[in-house]
Amino acid sequence: MIKNGSIDIIEKQVQSTDIRAKVEAFREEIKAITVGKRSAAIRHLSLELYDILLKPVEDRGNLKGIKFLGIVPNSFLHYLPFGMLME
Repeated sequence: MIKNGSIDIIEKQVQSTDIRAKVEAFREEIKAITVGKRSAAIRHLSLELYDILLKPVEDRGNLKGIKFLGIVPNSFLHYLPFGMLME
C-alpha cells in the first residue's frame, strides 16, 4: 500500500489457483444474476475474496480515513469487480 509517501507491503500466503477459481466462480454468479437467476453463493464468494484480498490491509489500519482507494489489479484480478466485495 502506498500512502503519504510511504510503502507498506502486506504478504499473505495464498495459492493463485485458489483465488483464480474463486474469482471465476464469483463472475459466474454475477452472470447468473444478470439473466434473472438468484444466487445464494455470491455473498459467500464476495466475503471470501474480501477476506483474502482486502481484509489484511484493513486489519493493519491502512484504510482508516481513506475516502478513495485505488486498486491496481494484475492478471486475472483485472476481471474481479472489487466494488462488489463485501466485508
